[in-house]
Amino acid sequence: MGEFTGYYIKTVPHKGWVGIKNGQLLGLASQELDIIITIVSKTMIELSPAAAREIERWSQSRRLSGSYLRLAVKNGGCSGLHYHLELTDIPAENDRFYQSQGINILVDPDSDRYLQILKLDYSEDLMGGGFRFTNANTQNTCGCGLSFSA
Repeated sequence: MGEFTGYYIKTVPHKGWVGIKNGQLLGLASQELDIIITIVSKTMIELSPAAAREIERWSQSRRLSGSYLRLAVKNGGCSGLHYHLELTDIPAENDRFYQSQGINILVDPDSDRYLQILKLDYSEDLMGGGFRFTNANTQNTCGCGLSFSA
């Protein structure tokens, strides 16, 4: 999946195809294909090296191997929406898959629209340390940096 980083990838059983134009399959190939890869949207989620190190440390402390970082947007917080991070071993059926700094990232379709052009950093400051989100889609952000409106 690495070559498709930043795309929503869906696999569908099918007997074969020659090409796709305007979202339509063109003709059938003589050989049978196992999957069709539908590229739906392009989104950029970028982790800083510090964020990637912290996520890796977090994963190792929970003894999760091959885990994914699930990045979501939930209702709540000072500005109406807030970021939610968790580790998971199992992607959901419609998750979007991203990869940055060697970290596999999953985003649900509802959250994906809020996370286009997102940069995630990590700081170990004594006052206010933690993950820092820079999101080009936000209109307002709370002083904590975890809550926003779009």
